[in-house]
Amino acid sequence: MLDAHLLPEFGTERIETITAEQFEQWRDRLVKDGARSRKTVNKIATQAHAIFQHAAERFDLGVNVASQVRRLRESNDSGRFDFFSPQDVEMLAATAARGAHRDLNRPAVSDSKRTLRTEDDRQDGVIYLTAALAGLRRSELLALLWEDVDFEHSSIRIYEGYAERKTGKPKSRKSRTVPMIDQLGAALTDLKGRGHHTARRDHVFVSRLGTELDGSALRRRYITAHDAAGLRPLRFHDLRYTFASVAINVASITQVQAWMGHADVKTTMRYLHHKSRDDDARLLSAAFHPYQPPR
Repeated sequence: MLDAHLLPEFGTERIETITAEQFEQWRDRLVKDGARSRKTVNKIATQAHAIFQHAAERFDLGVNVASQVRRLRESNDSGRFDFFSPQDVEMLAATAARGAHRDLNRPAVSDSKRTLRTEDDRQDGVIYLTAALAGLRRSELLALLWEDVDFEHSSIRIYEGYAERKTGKPKSRKSRTVPMIDQLGAALTDLKGRGHHTARRDHVFVSRLGTELDGSALRRRYITAHDAAGLRPLRFHDLRYTFASVAINVASITQVQAWMGHADVKTTMRYLHHKSRDDDARLLSAAFHPYQPPR
């Protein structure tokens, strides 16, 4: 939070010169760009509040301006979060893979450039599939190594997340293994056929220089791709929700919790709102079948 949000905005200013109005405008910008939820923005603002409060208590800062700005209202309706359908995901991946999201006014100037663009586009398509069909976070996608992809046992092991050029454990602080469905296995097999950066310790998704991808640039390309595919504007993170919302229809809640890496089952339970109720309806219909309502 410090490196990504607070220092870029306030790092060069004296803390006593920052106003509540300036703090609120910064907070509102974080919401408007659509890259993070209101809950996440409130967490960032809370971190700033703690820093201002420390300055007030220890270094005689007169006013904690963060305390003068109200928290953003968060929606508590767990059934209202949105996600793509499997068909939407296929369309998104296909749009990226064929480069349909690229600006036609900026064509590649050489055969080598066209080849590089083709590889970039194909990789982006596989990234979107991996996020939606295996439920990986963006940081986990950036950290994924080929040795973590177990083709023999149709699974993906998630050991690290990647953020701000630092690696560490996933957000839940626990490693996990998720199933790799046939469609995703085929896409990753095809990607591995690129002939470079496919050693065990190489990253699965790499830049043209073979380095880790830039997460912000990936998000921008994703936005361009889903616009080109004609899909509604959902966040990159909503691809992960797609996985959970489909998985909950065929697996137990404890399985989905493990696959998603949720520390608390309450987080997983919100996906139950999107579980098909067909079987429940048939069960109750059979129970009420002998009942004849009064005429």
